[in-house]
Amino acid sequence: YLNFAYFGNIFSKRSFEDFISAFESIEDNLKIKIHIFSQNKTLFEQVLPKNILNKVILNEEVNYLEFLK
Repeated sequence: YLNFAYFGNIFSKRSFEDFISAFESIEDNLKIKIHIFSQNKTLFEQVLPKNILNKVILNEEVNYLEFLK
């Protein structure tokens, strides 16, 4: 699998559309996992299309530097 990570939340000034579009354009035969670290799991479940949500692992929010350790 090719792993991607997203840290944070969705805000009016922080568009999530580009993120969604990028993953929608990836061919289905490429195995990817998207790890989302956020306090707003429910919001991500609501806004992500089902074909992307199937590739998502929702995690509790974590400090970016802690994640890198």
